[in-house]
Amino acid sequence: MRPEWHSLLERLEVRLIRILDIFSIMVSDLVVIGIGYTVIRVAGLLSNGDSKFFEVAKTISEGVFLLLYVIMVLVDCWEFIKRESRERASAEVR
Repeated sequence: MRPEWHSLLERLEVRLIRILDIFSIMVSDLVVIGIGYTVIRVAGLLSNGDSKFFEVAKTISEGVFLLLYVIMVLVDCWEFIKRESRERASAEVR
């Protein structure tokens, strides 16, 4: 195989691995938000709809869950970027 084809296949492999990494992060975050949404909805259905206390508790729990979810996504993205920069730096050393 010619060197330019070999180089192209290596770059394609790196890009596909990067895409799979991003996809796995998105799927795990989607599972977390799906579970959280389901728990909040089930709790809303099971609680007494007339109680002001449960309305406030539901609103607070939705806000806290959303905040924690955003933090989790940011941490996932930060770890991905750090891993990519470390891999790129180690590839440049070689």
